[in-house]
Amino acid sequence: MKKTQSGFTLIELMIVVAIIGILAAVAIPQYQNYINRTQVGRVVGEVGALRTAAEELFMRNSFNATGASAPAVSTTMPMLGWTGSSLVAGDVVVTNGTGVARRLTATLGDQISTSLAGATISWTRSTAGVWTCSTAQLTATLDINDYVPGSCTGTTSTF
Repeated sequence: MKKTQSGFTLIELMIVVAIIGILAAVAIPQYQNYINRTQVGRVVGEVGALRTAAEELFMRNSFNATGASAPAVSTTMPMLGWTGSSLVAGDVVVTNGTGVARRLTATLGDQISTSLAGATISWTRSTAGVWTCSTAQLTATLDINDYVPGSCTGTTSTF
């Protein structure tokens, strides 16, 4: 009885490795874009959720009625219900003053993708009570507007 060999040839193994390499070259950048999009969307949602609490504080004049800056961040953030985020560097900054729009601003950092670190997402309230979302970034290496969800209309980018 003749015994036959079984297994893969070197050529077959090289073809499989080449196919896996091509798939990885396409999949990794798409995965990084997905991660960036979800991280930015999460921060937009987290900061946007503070709008209702901020609106109530603005209306009740819980902020400084003289039009000066809002109280210190350490006392403001618990008032808004902010518990922190692993994607935001520090706390959300609240601006409330004469001639200055009422604004909630978050600076991306901490555990955010390194290409997005330092960019900011702001929700600004007009005198008519309309909130708009805007973005800003420090460098031109990556456009944050490519990752902003549709709920963040009126986006602007500055370098």
